[in-house]
Amino acid sequence: NIEIVAFVTNVNNATDQVSSNDTAYTTIYGCVASSTYTIGQSSNADFSTIDEALTALQNCGINSAVRLEIESGSHFKDVVFSQSIPGASTTNTITFTSQSGNAADVVLTNTVIGNVNHLVFSKLTFEGVSNKYYNIQFVASCDDIEFSDCILYGDTNSANIDNKTIPAISALCHQKGKGQLTNFRMYRNYIYGGNYSLLFNGLVNKNDDITLEDNIIAGGSSSSVYVRNTDLKMKNNTISNRVSATNNEYRAIDSDTSNVDIINNTFNIETNNKTTIYAMQIYSNIDFLRNCNIADNTINFNVKTASST
Repeated sequence: NIEIVAFVTNVNNATDQVSSNDTAYTTIYGCVASSTYTIGQSSNADFSTIDEALTALQNCGINSAVRLEIESGSHFKDVVFSQSIPGASTTNTITFTSQSGNAADVVLTNTVIGNVNHLVFSKLTFEGVSNKYYNIQFVASCDDIEFSDCILYGDTNSANIDNKTIPAISALCHQKGKGQLTNFRMYRNYIYGGNYSLLFNGLVNKNDDITLEDNIIAGGSSSSVYVRNTDLKMKNNTISNRVSATNNEYRAIDSDTSNVDIINNTFNIETNNKTTIYAMQIYSNIDFLRNCNIADNTINFNVKTASST
């Protein structure tokens, strides 16, 4: 982008008595239309940061699908995706991915998403830090968001959170009362850690719409997939708990919603100290369970002292 500055001096051969209003600014952006662009610090990069790329997208809009490849070794902190992009649609998507195709080569820490649609995050690593309650946090309504082939780490120092007044720490969290997620998809990701590895809080009568397929979800302390007011579709996932966690209960799936589709998942649950263990706890606070399709799942327990399963 280029900033143009214009100003006046010596107006009518006299000293300007009000210098605060003698300058005008405008910015011209080299607009992103369609194609593939690079983010990074090399001389070949089109943008130096994700924020810079987002500014161009938000100011210029797009007319086709856009792919933004991030150079290896990049580490971006506190990135906020919070403004709609003109021209984006289910076909005109914006994809952020690692240039190398290796998720470990690009790291984003403490990512916030809200009021933006049609984004794809592919082959990236998302991390959190111990003084935050989230790794990826959704703070407002979003539609058509996808995570594929990514690595998501939660804070694994959250094992002792039994006091429900303490906010849970999650690899990915949709905050309670913060809009609605529709057409949200996660494919082939590795998700590890957090008190609740994945936490979705939909709105009453405006359920989140969540699809989880072919993911490895491991290391959750209290729950691996915790959902409220959420239509949940899960297929071909492998779910396991955090064995070293010292809290008393674990529920691999904890759902209060009557619309669930849980097919061909594998649950590997092992612990020595929990008194209550569920592979799936599914119930409804509003209505009888309806539209529940649960089939062909494998549940493997290796439990030595638990009193209920």
